[in-house]
Amino acid sequence: MPTTRISPCWSRTARSTARCSSDSTSSPEPSRPGRHTKVPRGRKSDVPDELNVLGTELAPCGTDPETGYLRDGYCHQLPSDSGRHELCAVVTEEFLTYSKRRGNDLVTPRPEFDFPGLDPGDRWCLCVG
Repeated sequence: MPTTRISPCWSRTARSTARCSSDSTSSPEPSRPGRHTKVPRGRKSDVPDELNVLGTELAPCGTDPETGYLRDGYCHQLPSDSGRHELCAVVTEEFLTYSKRRGNDLVTPRPEFDFPGLDPGDRWCLCVG
């Protein structure tokens, strides 16, 4: 039976950016690519109208903490997002523990990346790429 590889992934924040890697051995430390679109917190970016998998308007995923590649609360499908933060999920304790064991610590606050850490029940855009 094939296994699914979970890659370390840090999302873009207002201060820094990172990529999700398909290499499960890569470091979870974020890289800092050059130019990025910054979106003021709490405001939807100027991404063209997007539809969800049901064909209706894309709804916000989470705003506390603010999620998505653009940190505007939406799980956009963007060509610039190599990690593809497109799946909105309500995270569980089990998922957070599993993710941390795989090298993607989503629990520990990282103030240097404006990341508060997640708690069970938080809504978060997960990487599908």
